[in-house]
Amino acid sequence: MKKNNTHHSKLRPIACTIASALILFSFEAQAKFADTPLHLQNENSVSENKVKPQVMFLLDDSGSMQWEVTTDNDAAPGQSRMDIAKKALHRVLDKYQDKFRWGLHTLNDPSRNTNGYITYEKMKDEVNKLKIYGPTPTTLAYYKTAQTVMEHTLYRCQKNYIVLMSDGDANESYKVPHPRSYLTGAYIQSIPYYTVIPQFTASLNSGRPAAVNGKFPAPTNLLNNYGKQNGVFTPSPNNPFRLYQPYTPNFVNDLYFGYREGGRPAFRYYRATWDISESWDEFWDRDTGLQWFSKTLATKDFKKVGDRDPSKPYQELHWDGHPDDPEDYSKQTAETFTVGFGGSLSNEGKKYLLNGASKPSYYFNAENADSLVQSFETIFSNIADANVPVKTTGTIAPTVFGNGVPNLAAIVDVNTGSWSSRIKFFDVNSEGKLNTAQTKEPLFSERKTLINLGRPIGTAGGREIYWADNIENGNNGMFNLPETAPANEWREALIPWITRAQDDNALSAHAKTSNFSQPYRIRPTDAASSANTNANDSGNQRNLGDILDTPILTIGDLVDNRQKYLVTAANDGMVHLFQAHNQQHPYSLKLSYIPAGADREAGNTMGRLLKDVAHKDYGKKIQPHHYLINGGLVLRRTAPENNQSHAFLFGAMGQGGRGAYALNIGGYDRGTNRLTGIDSPANDWINTVPLFETAKGVNNQLGYTVGTPQIGRVALQRTNQKVDINEDVVYAGFLANGYSDQKGKNQETALYIYNMLGQNARSGQAKGTKGEVIEKIVIPNTMGGLSSPTLVDTDFDGVIDIAYAGDYRGNMYRFDLRDNPNQWKANRIYQGSTDQPITSAPAVSRMGKDKYVVIFGTGSELYQDDRDSKAQQAVYGIYDDVSQQAQEVKSDQLLQQELTVNGNLREVTNKPFNPQTHKGWKVNLGAGDGERVVVKPTMVLRSAFISTRIYHSQTTTTRSADGDLCLPTVTNSKTDSSSWVLALNAATGGKVSKADAHIKFIQKADDPNAIAAGMRYSGIINFNYVDGTRAGDYSVTPDGDSGGTGTDKPLNEGGSGAPKNHCFSKKGKRFILKTDQETLEVDGKVCNSVRRISWREIF
Repeated sequence: MKKNNTHHSKLRPIACTIASALILFSFEAQAKFADTPLHLQNENSVSENKVKPQVMFLLDDSGSMQWEVTTDNDAAPGQSRMDIAKKALHRVLDKYQDKFRWGLHTLNDPSRNTNGYITYEKMKDEVNKLKIYGPTPTTLAYYKTAQTVMEHTLYRCQKNYIVLMSDGDANESYKVPHPRSYLTGAYIQSIPYYTVIPQFTASLNSGRPAAVNGKFPAPTNLLNNYGKQNGVFTPSPNNPFRLYQPYTPNFVNDLYFGYREGGRPAFRYYRATWDISESWDEFWDRDTGLQWFSKTLATKDFKKVGDRDPSKPYQELHWDGHPDDPEDYSKQTAETFTVGFGGSLSNEGKKYLLNGASKPSYYFNAENADSLVQSFETIFSNIADANVPVKTTGTIAPTVFGNGVPNLAAIVDVNTGSWSSRIKFFDVNSEGKLNTAQTKEPLFSERKTLINLGRPIGTAGGREIYWADNIENGNNGMFNLPETAPANEWREALIPWITRAQDDNALSAHAKTSNFSQPYRIRPTDAASSANTNANDSGNQRNLGDILDTPILTIGDLVDNRQKYLVTAANDGMVHLFQAHNQQHPYSLKLSYIPAGADREAGNTMGRLLKDVAHKDYGKKIQPHHYLINGGLVLRRTAPENNQSHAFLFGAMGQGGRGAYALNIGGYDRGTNRLTGIDSPANDWINTVPLFETAKGVNNQLGYTVGTPQIGRVALQRTNQKVDINEDVVYAGFLANGYSDQKGKNQETALYIYNMLGQNARSGQAKGTKGEVIEKIVIPNTMGGLSSPTLVDTDFDGVIDIAYAGDYRGNMYRFDLRDNPNQWKANRIYQGSTDQPITSAPAVSRMGKDKYVVIFGTGSELYQDDRDSKAQQAVYGIYDDVSQQAQEVKSDQLLQQELTVNGNLREVTNKPFNPQTHKGWKVNLGAGDGERVVVKPTMVLRSAFISTRIYHSQTTTTRSADGDLCLPTVTNSKTDSSSWVLALNAATGGKVSKADAHIKFIQKADDPNAIAAGMRYSGIINFNYVDGTRAGDYSVTPDGDSGGTGTDKPLNEGGSGAPKNHCFSKKGKRFILKTDQETLEVDGKVCNSVRRISWREIF
């Protein structure tokens, strides 16, 4: 799954709710992509739930519950709304039984209220006894229910939930008896008088401490002016009737909830009479009346230190929390779910229930029996979660900057609590040591954002790419926000959250007050200035999403000894383009690009998951982590001409999607001779940055493009295998077709080759179309999915001749490009096995003209069940003579070297290699521990430097303290990881000698020549090889590997001759920089600088 190590010192990638505890992974879940990277998995579950959550049902027992579900007609026996509600409740009770404590209140019948909590068997009896009569005094009943919930909370850790189900609009907060007529003089007046009786004032303020002592509303008769329209009496400038006497408005004066006066009475008359059929309070029974109680109950602590109830069997001593609590129990609250059932609710009634839910997602509109059952099922699977955040260094190799020994390095920190990353820059001294005492970070205040929606929208034929803050004809549907969401939610909440255009706290508050469809996440910031969206405080976790697997790469001319451009991508769904800035902030984020239209599974795109990333509960089981972009990147710069060049990139979506994207980074477009990418004026970036994206919809046959694309120059026509570099060469992007999101699904194995620029690689003149497929090379009769390729220029003329790539079934292929594109072909050079998948690119070691050793490791960490796989993996070296037809090698034709372990060091055998019988070599990795290789080996001279990974799932149990039931038995399941860094001889797979490039794992005074084959480290270790003598960032290595990040040399028709790859050109500082911020010295033979032609004796 991991990406290639690049081979240049300056351009390396860097290091990177109630029932949920009962959920078990199915086999299918284990076979899917892991939601969280294996090394970051860390989860707590309560195995002894001593304190059970409490669920209080508040059920509508009004007269309308006798009706049919969808009409106002009386239902047949057994088919009423109440009958259906009872069946749904019994299903819930039978499923969860005594996992919870159950309670019941009704709107009208106090005799049915449990006034506390009971067992599920008793609860089933109470459900069976429910009867139907009365109005719908929902708000009044909720207030009384809330009192019961608060009074019967016994433990600081006890979670409380109210589940309110109603089939009609709330009413009866005012009671209004029938009107009276009266005589005046000799006439009978038809103007009725009404008596208004407030129910809150009469019922709710006795027996509880007041918020404001002695405060109550003044009697009023301001409601004289009423008229009747459409059956409802509402305020009117006319005077058709009068109140019989002044009345006192409804009010609440409660120490916990506070003081609040109600609204005016409203009446509905019965048919053509003045008789009242229904009455309500315009505040308490509408809009935010229920919310006034439920929001307080969900956010305000209702227990305080010292609260005691001698009548209760348990006395909680730590209402403000205990130091050993597994989470914060210092605040006791209750959350509310609301369910509107049946067809009688008006739009006002639905809004009342929506507002009354603790979160918008806690409201359910159930218009039939099935949806009522589903509503309850969703409620009881969405209440709790327990994931433990992990803060760690990333797994990508460190990035270093500048020619020679670098003066700056970058390493990524990943925090799974906020699912964020921070790029940290460290100064590097002349010995290659990092100054970890001081760090620097990028500047983020200059960020602009582009979004590619993947399909044309808008006027005049539409566009696909927009500035994210100015999407023409945008709508909620583009981002999978629900139909019930306010129409402006995408613009006012989701897009500002994604682009960091507003402060998270303000945005979250706005989402609540606007009743948006979901709560929005507040990303942590430590500094006081964090409300400023331009802040660069050291604790700011809102600037970048989690960077996993995608490298940080640099390219371009040097600015203060660091490359001009830096690029990465993250699981916030963005590709980030930085430009060199100043000493305090070495780079500034200029542009973020969102390939939102990238395909995922059928009917879904990456952009439709952005709302999940913004959700308050992102990263929990109910809103699990998503990969949006974690594929590899490659940057390329054209050969400079007249001090001008063109930098561009090709990136894969990884597990975030089935596709790839290409962008201009900067420099000059040689076709127009104009500035391009982020070097062009900022307003032009919408036109100058995007190059293309791969096909979407029915034309997309790609799998999930996990791996690293490559860029190389290819010939569109050859005559007798000869290339006309003036006419026939273009820049091409190489993309492996990738894998299925579920292990075992069929996925073709193919290599896609795209025209990157639509230009002649030498002149810049138009040649083809950017983004078009030059050729798709399909490997027949295999369905494993292809892994990242490696490109080889065999004659060093600047044109790719050969490519190598493996597949998920363990096979390795040679792709021959030394003909016209319709003759390009693939041949298997190694037949592997399905239990040794190849998921990273191979390295190549050039042994002579046309003779290579293709070196690769096996293993996978794509799928959840890979974590516990103990299948033995290996490192292979397969000989391939590209001047001959490809020969298929099998395992029994390989020389096998053996690894042995001595503490934290490894040794490897050095058995002799016989080319007459051996077609390559093999080194088995650890037996029984699942050790694997998921990163491309790094070639240094003729030695292969390799990092491996080992995962171990560990479970620990913590017992609760005696007497305190809120300290339960907790089982923690996490993944421990370790790594080996190995150095193997490329020719034999055996031990490297002093003359070979070798890593100085050990320094022995008594044996300075001691050379180990490897060393073990805790955690996931990746590294970057740094050669202090290297003077450029060229894209080709001494072995001819030419597909990675770097600057091209000019095309050379005759070839430039093969460079030496068996010795270092001169003495200098060489080392590997690991993700743990440590360096290890690299040494080896230095070539002779003066060669003796002949000698003779002088007399």
